[in-house]
Amino acid sequence: MASKGIFSAVDPIDIGSIIVLFTVIGSGGAVVGVLTTGWAEAVFSTGSTGAVEFGPIFVAQLYLAITAAALVGVPILSGLTGFLFGSQLFGYGKTLVTCVSGIGIGSLVYVFVFISAVVVFQGPGAEQAFGFGDVVSLAIITVLVSTVVGTVAGLWGQAIS
Repeated sequence: MASKGIFSAVDPIDIGSIIVLFTVIGSGGAVVGVLTTGWAEAVFSTGSTGAVEFGPIFVAQLYLAITAAALVGVPILSGLTGFLFGSQLFGYGKTLVTCVSGIGIGSLVYVFVFISAVVVFQGPGAEQAFGFGDVVSLAIITVLVSTVVGTVAGLWGQAIS
C-alpha cells in the first residue's frame, strides 16, 4: 500500500511554475537594473567634469539602491505568489511543501540572477560599487525571509479558500 504522506499530492508543475515566475521577474528586474545603472554610470561618472570624486560615489550609491529595491521586492512577490497559489491548492500539506520549495528556490534564483547581472555588468565608473561577496549574507537573509513570508501567505490563502 502506498504511503499518503505530505509529499504524495505535491504537483511538480506548481513548484516549477513558481520557480519560473520568480526567474522571469528576476531576469526582467536584472535587465532594467543593469540598464539603469549603466545609464547613470555613463551620465554621472564618465561624463562629469570637475566631479571626479562625486561620480563614482554616486554610482556606487545607485548600485546599492537598485539592489536594495530589488531585494525588498522579493518578499512582496513571495507573499502575493504564496497567497495566490495557496488559495488554489488543496490541503495544508500540499500548500506548505509547494510554497516552501517553490518560493524558496524561486526567490534564490531571483536574487542570484539579479545580483549576478548587476555585479557582472558594472562598468569602469563603478569601482566603489559592491561585489558579489559583499551581498551574499543579505541575499541569504532575503531568501529565508521571502520563503517564510510566501509560505505563511500561502497557508493563509489555503485557510480562507
